[in-house]
Amino acid sequence: MVLIKVIKSSIRKNPNAGRTSGFVAGRTVCEDGIQTRDIQRIHWITPEANYICEYENPDLECSGCHGKFKANELRADSLDFDTWSNRICPYCGKWDCCEFEFEKLEEPCHQKKLKS
Repeated sequence: MVLIKVIKSSIRKNPNAGRTSGFVAGRTVCEDGIQTRDIQRIHWITPEANYICEYENPDLECSGCHGKFKANELRADSLDFDTWSNRICPYCGKWDCCEFEFEKLEEPCHQKKLKS
């Protein structure tokens, strides 16, 4: 299993911390030559995090074809509403082709980073 680490210099306060809703642009409708975009408010259960950060982009290997690629090259897809993967090999299309987890930030780590 690969641990994808946080880039410590990227830790920053989230300007949207605590929000539980936002807007999503929907379909574009064209009537009489005028385009309008359908905007919808979406709600989520977990409030947005207090801090945001970026992660390193390590090399990964597919367990099927053994192709090597960067983590940001993985594809995501769903078969239906219950089956979804964000670990699809960019070469052979194997679902759940590799194992990794993201490093978790602890609250004290955030505070120390922002104070220094």
